Parts: sequence; structure tokens; C-alpha cells
Amino acid sequence: MALAEGETVSLFDLNARADLNGQEAQLLQWLGDRERWVVRVRGTEELVRIKPANMRRPLAAVPTHGELVNYSGHLRGRFMDVVKGHGFDQPSRTEEIAEYMTSRDAADVTCSAFARRFGTSQEDAEAFLEWLNIGLQFSEELDCIRE
Repeated sequence: MALAEGETVSLFDLNARADLNGQEAQLLQWLGDRERWVVRVRGTEELVRIKPANMRRPLAAVPTHGELVNYSGHLRGRFMDVVKGHGFDQPSRTEEIAEYMTSRDAADVTCSAFARRFGTSQEDAEAFLEWLNIGLQFSEELDCIRE
């Protein structure tokens, strides 16, 4: 999920600060060296550092169907550009990415870490991982429907 300064997010899956789960916060500053955002928690104005894996856009920020279709088409195009541009369509690279993605905790797979590991820009890593997340969410939803 590509995030931007000033955006509002919802916090979840926090262990050390479980009291903040479900709270909304505003993104203030990206700390690239720590791979965390400094956020201001709505209501308390407390400043905390949070991993991107522990935040999502609030439901009000979810795009409409038409916006989602346009966004998905654009994102898929960006994903394909990244795949072709970095040779991720080669079997050896595909296997390398699959191993990387499945051999660690999901919270450890950040855009910055992916970019460093596979030699992409931050923006390319965001597009690639966001498209993968959309595919995983869709697959999970299908599994739920089938059950």
C-alpha cells in the first residue's frame, strides 16, 4: 500500500500498543532508516512510530467501484512494467521472489526492504507489492465464499 504524508490511516495488529488498535492516525513523516511512519493518533494527538504493515486506509477512504477499476487497471500496468523492467518474469527471479516472500514474516516484507533486495526503486517496489496484495486479498475472499 503506497502511503503519503498527511494521509489518514487506521491502526491494527499492534502488540506493544494494543490500546491503539482501531484508532485513526495521520501520517506525518516517513523514517526510512527505521521503516516506520511517525503518526499523530487522532483524539490524543500522541506521536508514535508505526510499521506500514500495521496500518490500512479507513473504510471511508476505500475507493468506489469505478475508481477501483481505474486504479486496478493502472496498478496492473505498473506491476507489469516492473516485472518486465526488472526481469521478474524470468523463472529464476520468480523463484527468488517467491522464496523471499514466503520465508519471512509478512511484517518484514516492506517496500524499502524489497527495493533493496531486488534493486528496484521505492515506487516500483510499492507498485509490485500492492498488486500482489490485491491478488492475495482476492484469493482470500474467494476462499471465504467457497467455504
